Amino acid sequence: MNGPEGEVSISSVTVCCNCPGGWELDSFDGSSFRNSLRWWLLYLLHLHLHGLFRAHNLELGRDGDTGGQTLYVLELIKALAAQKNVERVEVVTRLIEDRRVSSNYSRREETVCPGCQVVRLPFGPRRYLRKELLWPHLDELADELI
Repeated sequence: MNGPEGEVSISSVTVCCNCPGGWELDSFDGSSFRNSLRWWLLYLLHLHLHGLFRAHNLELGRDGDTGGQTLYVLELIKALAAQKNVERVEVVTRLIEDRRVSSNYSRREETVCPGCQVVRLPFGPRRYLRKELLWPHLDELADELI
């Protein structure tokens, strides 16, 4: 449901925040969430399983994994990183080691802009797979995230 000024209303949310006393996990109702954000610096984690994602020179149109959503996610994370209450944004995607694609996709970390980076984790085969073929490997991703 939309709130004032076209904002999305939130009924409840759980956030991980870097508070003055350290990292905390807390829950809020929608009315207190907005006021609470100004006190904390947020660490945002975005999972982006489209295989060919990098910080610069996206390969738009190469295949079904390199369409408009990759550009949208890149612009979104840059905008989020620019927010005053956001300390860090990380996009987790798949590490790919395949001679048929750029070696950029085999780099473990890549800086997008200040406070924002791409983190590539190995899961599934080393070669490039389109996103529809990654389902059997998502448990490996969950293990890597922990």
